[in-house]
Amino acid sequence: MPASLPKKLPPSVLHAIQAGNKIEAIKLVREQTGLGLKEAKDAVDAYRRQSPPMQGGAPGEVPKSSRAIWWVVAGVAAAVAYYSFRAASWV
Repeated sequence: MPASLPKKLPPSVLHAIQAGNKIEAIKLVREQTGLGLKEAKDAVDAYRRQSPPMQGGAPGEVPKSSRAIWWVVAGVAAAVAYYSFRAASWV
C-alpha cells in the first residue's frame, strides 16, 4: 500500500471486503480513518490485490451454478414437450 494509506484495515472493513461489498468497505474506511473517497477506494483496492481470492465464497453466499445445468434442464423440458405433443397428435 502507498505510504498515505493505512497499514491495517479495521475488522469491519475486512468483513465487508470478504463479503464482496466493496462500496460498504470504502464507506467504512472513510468513516473509521477519515480518509477521502479516492484514498479509501485505493486502500480497499490495494487490500483486494494483496489478499488471495476467497475459496468457496463469503459465508451465507449462495454459490453460482453452472450454465450447463440450465441447458440440460432446457433440453429435457423440450424433449418432454415434443413427446407430449407427438403423443397427443397420435390419438
